[in-house]
Amino acid sequence: MPEKILVFMPGTIGDLITAIPAMQQIRNFHRNAEIHLYNSRFCKNDIHRTLLDHMNLFDKAFFRQVPERLMQQPWKRISNWYLLFREHYDIIYELPCNTLTPKYMFKAFRAGKFFAPEYLDPAGEPRFRYLLNFLADCGIPRTDGDEVVNWNFQTEEIANAEAWFSKINIPEEYIPFIVCTGGKSPLQHWPLERYAEVLKKIVPEYRLFPVFVGAGTDGEDAGYLIKECGMGVFSQNVGPLSLREMILTFQNFKFYFGNDTGILHIAGAAGIPSLSVSSARAPENFWTPLNDLKHISIVADVPCKNCRRNECLYGNIVPCMTSISAKYILSLIFSCRYLQNRK
Repeated sequence: MPEKILVFMPGTIGDLITAIPAMQQIRNFHRNAEIHLYNSRFCKNDIHRTLLDHMNLFDKAFFRQVPERLMQQPWKRISNWYLLFREHYDIIYELPCNTLTPKYMFKAFRAGKFFAPEYLDPAGEPRFRYLLNFLADCGIPRTDGDEVVNWNFQTEEIANAEAWFSKINIPEEYIPFIVCTGGKSPLQHWPLERYAEVLKKIVPEYRLFPVFVGAGTDGEDAGYLIKECGMGVFSQNVGPLSLREMILTFQNFKFYFGNDTGILHIAGAAGIPSLSVSSARAPENFWTPLNDLKHISIVADVPCKNCRRNECLYGNIVPCMTSISAKYILSLIFSCRYLQNRK
């Protein structure tokens, strides 16, 4: 009988993307094992599960996507955990996000081995590297190129991405870039008027064409910014494309500028440079995207940093976001090498 292994990882788009290098290492090390993924997150859909299509990392994947109000009900939690209990796993790996799961919750599975970090202290490392080093401590050694994701893109996915990008009406001599001003939490939102201040400066100076990507609720904000900077287009999560096709599409853009959201991590997976305005609630650099050498993360040094909260104690003020000025962002953008040849 082959070993049966569970990889436990709560999270959505960015969480999943930054865990994929570690998932690849688990699959490469346990080549003959039956490996399952359990993904639990408080949201209404499981669109992020399509990221794993055609990658052959798991034999079975459980995506339990339910609203938080239902997860608070004991019967719902019990039904989710019973789903895993009856599988009888030999090994369990936890790939944590912002918090660790209490170990007593896994003891009921009676797994032969259980691996989880003793504490979540990445010491300035990006999450994807932190997880790879954690697995090395568990006996899965680091290998050359282990931070590179093999997406195994299909011909149809490539064609769909090219077709979508070809429909964007980009003015001659202008270069497109991605802008994302949304995010599921107010902690992720940099003030909209500061985005307007930055875009009004860089769009004409560098002949850039902004493509605003976000949820349908971000359309009104995108319309305001398009009016302020004089050009641009809004796409609701890049229309009909899957997340894998979004990664392919983003390879056609010069860079990403926006909040620290799942769209940032799609840009990172695409390998394009990125500049994100991030809250200070997580350890420094923890949510850096996969292309960390091409990324600039703007994080304010505030007394309440590393709070790990989903809601700010100061209400809608959010000091770690409002203390970042448009002038400072502009100074960083002006210093970016990938824009110097546009002046």
